[in-house]
Amino acid sequence: MEFERQENSVLKPLHKPSIDTGMGLGRIVAVLQGKLSNYDTDLFTPLLEAIGKRAGVSYQPLLGHDSNDTTDVSLRVIAAPSSRHDAPDR
Repeated sequence: MEFERQENSVLKPLHKPSIDTGMGLGRIVAVLQGKLSNYDTDLFTPLLEAIGKRAGVSYQPLLGHDSNDTTDVSLRVIAAPSSRHDAPDR
């Protein structure tokens, strides 16, 4: 990242340019915990279990497995925006 776009669309150089690796907290935690997916970390597991309980289903991590069951995908779609620090209160 090299510039900050001002309200008038003018690009202002940043004092300290940086490179955004896309390695957010969820991905770092997945690596540190040896998980294949952000959703299988202790950041998401309690949330996925709570959503599953409310929906009457259980979360079964299926990443890398053959399955036609889309329950885990549906639970992840619901959980993803809830995990963001800027998500609105619900």
